[in-house]
Amino acid sequence: MSRLDFEPFDDDKYDFSGENSSFSDMDPAELLEAARQGSLSTDTLEELVSYHYDEGNYEQALKFLDVLVEYAPYSSEVWERRGMILNNTGNYTDALKSFEKAEVLNPNDTELLVNKGITLDNLGRSDEAVRLFKTAMAYEPGNLDALFSMGIAYERLGDFAMGIECFSQIVEAEPSHKEAWYELGYCHDFENNLPESILCYEQHIDLNPYSANAWYNLGVIQNRQGAFRKAIGSYEFAVAISPDFSSAWYNMGNSYANLQYFADARDCYLKALETEPRDVLVWQNLANSYEELDDFPLAIKAYNEILRIEPDHHEALFGRGSAYDAMDEFEKALDDYKEALRIVDDMGEVWHAKADAEYNLGLIPDALKSYEQVLALDPRNEDAWLDYSDTLFESGKFQSALTALDSILHIAPQKTEVHLLKAKVHFAMSDYDNGVKHLQAYLTANPGREADILSDIPLLRSFPELKNYLHI
Repeated sequence: MSRLDFEPFDDDKYDFSGENSSFSDMDPAELLEAARQGSLSTDTLEELVSYHYDEGNYEQALKFLDVLVEYAPYSSEVWERRGMILNNTGNYTDALKSFEKAEVLNPNDTELLVNKGITLDNLGRSDEAVRLFKTAMAYEPGNLDALFSMGIAYERLGDFAMGIECFSQIVEAEPSHKEAWYELGYCHDFENNLPESILCYEQHIDLNPYSANAWYNLGVIQNRQGAFRKAIGSYEFAVAISPDFSSAWYNMGNSYANLQYFADARDCYLKALETEPRDVLVWQNLANSYEELDDFPLAIKAYNEILRIEPDHHEALFGRGSAYDAMDEFEKALDDYKEALRIVDDMGEVWHAKADAEYNLGLIPDALKSYEQVLALDPRNEDAWLDYSDTLFESGKFQSALTALDSILHIAPQKTEVHLLKAKVHFAMSDYDNGVKHLQAYLTANPGREADILSDIPLLRSFPELKNYLHI
């Protein structure tokens, strides 16, 4: 651009010779005032815009650029630069307006079309962006910037197959295009092409070995493949590059947990919490690891932290109740189960835990009602039927206990141990004929298990003739 006529300038005060890094020693407000008074050339204004843009000070760059627009309102380059700065500030609507003004002045500029398309994509108008990228490529076939941006737009549209097509063309034309390898790995991941995704991320890492995100994504895929040790290795690279990468610490902990290395998992979760102390998922998995290590007091502290962050977190209430249960603190466990069910009342697992706690506290009528609630939610829950029948038996409700055991046999006829339980109930009712029938059914299905009968039904020791009859 040519210089404009401007007022004489005090060269002793402002030295514009050499690199524009000298701007760092100058007062931006004073320079801006000088620009508005017409005391700066367009070249100097462009240098100021570039300096502040490169420094990431987009607001200051935009102020100088707005002065430049007044000097050169018919420059498509100036309008395009304004659109780029606005796009970087997240003001996509105004950025689009600037690109549209630039397009009127220079409609066939492929770089301009690509930048406008990127802004359309940022506005969620990805279909329009794709069409614009295709127009740019019609003007300039093989434009990799247009092809790359089109691949990104397809990702946002959820069309990962077309994203693969775009990025594959790029790496074929330019094998060292590390960003395209990364995005290609991302698209293959969403298409569940896990081996291909791994190869692409490895290609990206070969070109950019300090890409923490690539190492992280590689670990996620390896974890999905069940290659937990490889995943841990990838996450270790990610956190070595970016020590505050909390998601990498968290997922590394999950991989260790999948390998049953709960102490290592615990340590990873603690590292993740150093960066993200309010991440409920991390606290929850930390609590789980403490439980696996039988460190129930620390598990309770972790659940307390979750409930401090989210007081109505029903899963944390259930988890804390389970930890209290493991410590035989049944009253505290019961309080947590009740509170969890106040928040979400259709969790069969919590109803079951509540029933067990009530049973352990001797609250048998309450326990029976809770077991019945479990079975109303899940009529095929064999464990609940079994606990329900045991509680009925201990309550002296023998006929109801037999009905509950029949429900188990209806659901799972292969569970022949139910015959042993039914025999026990029949003998308690002095119904020896049916008791013997179920003992015979059990022994037919489980030959050689006679000792189980005597240990489970000590009453038989009082009937030697019955023992002889059954050969036990």
